[in-house]
Amino acid sequence: MAMVIPEPFFPQASPWKAAFLVILTMMGILISGTIYLLRREHSGRLKVQQKRKHLQCEKDELQTTKEDALLSTSALREELDGRKAAYRTGECLPQCPTAPCVLAS
Repeated sequence: MAMVIPEPFFPQASPWKAAFLVILTMMGILISGTIYLLRREHSGRLKVQQKRKHLQCEKDELQTTKEDALLSTSALREELDGRKAAYRTGECLPQCPTAPCVLAS
């Protein structure tokens, strides 16, 4: 003779409940991991973009400095050529003039 105990006293756990909890937990872990990896990748891209922008600014500054130096070099070369021309034309002048002499072009 088998004894039957009513279910409300000893409820039997449904296998679907355990499977559902395991699947739900795994999905939560997977979603959390995906969010973490996406945020890390996004922050890495932002760092690379900021570094690229910083390097571009430095490049622009160096380019303007180079252009200024080239313009300055051109101006100095023109001034030097003018002084050379003035010096060469003044070779016939006496070595020790008694009065100051102003050369005008």
